[in-house]
Amino acid sequence: MSTPLTPPATPYCILTDRHLQKYFTRDRIRQYLRRASLINKSGHILTEAEYENRLKNMEIGHTNQVKFEEALLEVTAANRHLHILLI
Repeated sequence: MSTPLTPPATPYCILTDRHLQKYFTRDRIRQYLRRASLINKSGHILTEAEYENRLKNMEIGHTNQVKFEEALLEVTAANRHLHILLI
């Protein structure tokens, strides 16, 4: 009988696989990894905690942008209404 497989001591990370290093050093791939927030500006791989923190910050930024746009629409609508009343 064969021995059961044991999980590796550290989890597998495709970004650190030595057989794929040439692939991940291509400019287009690095741009994609940057846009996906998997690596930072200097090219270092983000930890899981850094990645989750960056996603949370992006979500907060998006929420703030939506709130700002809604407030801006309310102000412009109120200004239009006030302008109509003054005419």
